[in-house]
Amino acid sequence: MNRRRGGIDSGIVLLGLIAFVVVVAIVFLVLQLRTDVVAESVREGRPIVAAFLVSRDDALLCTELLLFQPTTGKVALFDIPGEWGDILAELGRMDRIDLLYERGSPGKFIAKVATLLDVSIPWYVEMSVDEVEELVDLLDGLELFIANPVDLPDADPPALLPSGSLVLDGAKVREFLLYNDPDEADIDRRARYQKFVEALLKRIGRRSQYVLHPEVLREVGRIVSTNLGSRAFKSFIGELANVDADHIVPKQVHGDRVAVDDQVLLFPHFEGNLIRESIRQTLVSLANVEVVGEDELTVVLQILNGTGRNGLASRTAQLISDFGYDVLPAANADRSDYENTIVISNTGDISKAQQVAKLIRCSRVEVREAENAPDASAALNERADVTIILGLDFDGRYCQE
Repeated sequence: MNRRRGGIDSGIVLLGLIAFVVVVAIVFLVLQLRTDVVAESVREGRPIVAAFLVSRDDALLCTELLLFQPTTGKVALFDIPGEWGDILAELGRMDRIDLLYERGSPGKFIAKVATLLDVSIPWYVEMSVDEVEELVDLLDGLELFIANPVDLPDADPPALLPSGSLVLDGAKVREFLLYNDPDEADIDRRARYQKFVEALLKRIGRRSQYVLHPEVLREVGRIVSTNLGSRAFKSFIGELANVDADHIVPKQVHGDRVAVDDQVLLFPHFEGNLIRESIRQTLVSLANVEVVGEDELTVVLQILNGTGRNGLASRTAQLISDFGYDVLPAANADRSDYENTIVISNTGDISKAQQVAKLIRCSRVEVREAENAPDASAALNERADVTIILGLDFDGRYCQE
């Protein structure tokens, strides 16, 4: 074949391009293997933020967002509902966000979650339910606390999990995730997924030396998918040993369920602003080295409706529970004509009451004393550290003063 003098052989160009791509790929891989982004984050005091994704038949089963501050050992888990409704530009319509999920390539879905929560999510760990079973068996079981007995008719063989703290093998954990109870509330189903991830973090943390054995770590790396390089993933496993496993804080996204095109979508309260604020406050709280005790981490709240607006206390209790408070069942105050909202400290520690008051922008904070009890003292629950009496100035989120 004749070639023009001075011309360039197209075959040589193609070979050059292939060589270039190969070199770039090798350099990228080497950098990924050598770069320990987790260790770098720990050195700089930054939190570790990662999404845990579990799928079934290539469809997303659950997403738990891990917020871990290595300097304090504190952890929070945010359950991200797949039925969260939003505009999906890729599909050109309003739909559930988990439609963006692709098994083995979850980047679009994670980017969407990061945008909705206004937080960077640089890393993920991904597993199918079959891989969950394999991983749990590699860890010699998983300890789960089950509040009520669970019937697993689809297990092989069928099984009944009694209430209490149990160590389950991989097959039973798989069925625990998948079993369908038509009477189970959605919030309880999502709490079940959180219990699994919480138990998994505890197990890996407590057995980190075993998991870090080269052969075991190699098996873990084969089972799960992650965008962490091998060195970074090893550091991640090592850091889990420092997790304060007894104080992992579970959080959920609450909102209104609305029927859209023959399906029910979840729309978070206040257009997602509440959960975004909860994320920001949680990151600050996790980094607070002064808060170390369980009593300091948990504030029991009572919310009383001091207005004639039906359901105000119940809706407010649901909103405030997003911030990690233990909220007692809502009730009515002694009367329904409170002009102003009042936050009451029942323990004498006004700092907790001030913390709650700041959350709802309330300027009226009182300390409950026997000789100077508020008018609503008969309705106050002795278990509550702080009581909120909602007044007419409360708009459902903040006090308008």
